[in-house]
Amino acid sequence: MKKQTVTRITSFSTLLGVCLATGVVAFMDANKNIKSVEAYSSSTLPTTINLNANSEEEIRNYYSALDSLSEEERKGTNLLKNLKPILKKEQKYYPYDNDSSSKRIWKMYEITDRDWAKSPASEIPGYNATTNTITNYSYGSSASNPGMNPFIHALYVDRSVENHMHAWKTEEDLDSHGGNKKWGIDREHIWPKSHGFEDEAQGGARGDPMHLWPGDSDVNSSLHSNRFYGFVNVTSTTKAGKWEYARNNYQGISLTLGTTISSSEVFEPQDSDKGDIARACFYMVARYNYLSGEDSDGINSNNPNLAFIQDNTSPSTGYMSSTNVTGNMGILTDLLEWHHLDPVDEFEIKRNDILYRNFTNNRNPFIDFPDWVDYIWGTTTYDGRSYQSYDSTPTGAADRNIDSLHVFASDDKEVSKIEITKMPDKTKYKVGEAFDKTGMVVTATFVDNTTADITAKCSFSVDMTSAGEKEVTVTYKNKTVKFNIKVNELPWYQRTIPGTQVPIIAVIIAVPVIIVIIILISVGILKVNKKGKLKVNKSGVKKIVKGSSSKKKTKK
Repeated sequence: MKKQTVTRITSFSTLLGVCLATGVVAFMDANKNIKSVEAYSSSTLPTTINLNANSEEEIRNYYSALDSLSEEERKGTNLLKNLKPILKKEQKYYPYDNDSSSKRIWKMYEITDRDWAKSPASEIPGYNATTNTITNYSYGSSASNPGMNPFIHALYVDRSVENHMHAWKTEEDLDSHGGNKKWGIDREHIWPKSHGFEDEAQGGARGDPMHLWPGDSDVNSSLHSNRFYGFVNVTSTTKAGKWEYARNNYQGISLTLGTTISSSEVFEPQDSDKGDIARACFYMVARYNYLSGEDSDGINSNNPNLAFIQDNTSPSTGYMSSTNVTGNMGILTDLLEWHHLDPVDEFEIKRNDILYRNFTNNRNPFIDFPDWVDYIWGTTTYDGRSYQSYDSTPTGAADRNIDSLHVFASDDKEVSKIEITKMPDKTKYKVGEAFDKTGMVVTATFVDNTTADITAKCSFSVDMTSAGEKEVTVTYKNKTVKFNIKVNELPWYQRTIPGTQVPIIAVIIAVPVIIVIIILISVGILKVNKKGKLKVNKSGVKKIVKGSSSKKKTKK
């Protein structure tokens, strides 16, 4: 324990001076934080909402400040440094508060993270289909006052499962905010606040909706927590999602790092969230860094200094970044791979546009220009999920005038052919199993003779309903390639009776049981009551026992 120094103040004037000095310092510190937040804060949510997509011209013009920079300043960490003032300029945020009368972040999800298929805009009072805008929108505020209570597109929820995730309450009519309840959501900090800005700050990074998404409560608190991101070694998985719709989220030892650097566990989200999470992390480093060596707001809990590492060192408690201490997140190469495995989708694009038009006044550049990730951090090579190598050399320099919007440049190229350069790990199946592409690599060759791994962008078609040699058709941009797998019949005891869903093994087990029951009823040990239920017939049992005793006496 450190020794404490106690100063005895013997005069009133000294005491008064100390109090005044302390008050001034406290006021200055508080005012410093307030100033850095007020520079880009907003206290009320808009009630007029524009749902229109941003035009290509609007998006490209947002990054026009890059035009005057040299090529060297538009790649690597220089591009990160120069994106920051663009993302920060006129940025708005809404306080990260828990005040029951406001809950602005929770309310924002009703629009930014709405499940537009299950809760279309046409259901909203004040929606004008001609202008695609909403006027006089009324937000919900709690489970007891949920407003329109739309369905929510939340992280960690399997998109193939019927969605019951609401903004304010679950289908069981329970408060959906926290508590790890089924269909319950939390405000998920994709970049955990304990990595660089753990504090009670009410704005800035902590409340930045670019990385503050709704997510399944249980996965958020028990699987992700403050763990780094990475592929999990399936043999060391320690936990998966609690609910059936969240089972594809994992916690375990890093497959990329193993135990060579750290034995700390990482978090791996379901495939459909991997790219979304990676791009949110990339945004955080672009928006909150100290690469220029200066920042008018200073480095504090609202405006941290963030960076990536190829490591898994995860502090058990929160820490604050500073001008010379970064708030770290990893695993870098896995995040880079996720960015390519799960490309930008329509939901991300719509969310980015809605935030920009209505709430934050800034954008995620890596949703707009996916190639810029490679222009900053370089490229990784993976064999399926297995890390092979990393090249930190930037692959180009950002040019907002010609770079592809929302897709990788390779997606804009004409494809001359596709081929399977590595077969999937699994090539033998049983009838009814789902095809598994794990370990497979499909490579596209473009007309300019460049190539790219397009496995994640391919569609796969195969009949798994019957046994035999089956042809798998792989398709990408109207180009196809085929290969065969073996589908075997199920073992006899796993099959069902033709025309039914009844397993044969169930019948085999049931028949002798039914025979025994019939015999017990016939001899009076069992009987069927008025409700049709089997019960032990006590008088029948006594009769059987008595009869048995009589036989013994006669024999004697």
